Amino acid sequence: VLTIAGQRALHFKAAPTDYVTQECFWGSFSRNIILPEEADVKGIAASFKNGILTVRIPKIEHVKTKMVRIKEE
Repeated sequence: VLTIAGQRALHFKAAPTDYVTQECFWGSFSRNIILPEEADVKGIAASFKNGILTVRIPKIEHVKTKMVRIKEE
């Protein structure tokens, strides 16, 4: 499970008479994402640039099956 948690600050003030309804998009938050079995958790990298969080999760390379033909003698 990948957990992303943080907090958004309220950057503006609005008088209650200036709006009818207000959505809460500030304060603390947390998201849990279930990762597939193919996720390589040791290779996870994350960056935050220009307000965008980028998380890169590489896949584990599975061993490919190889067919071997048997020669009859």
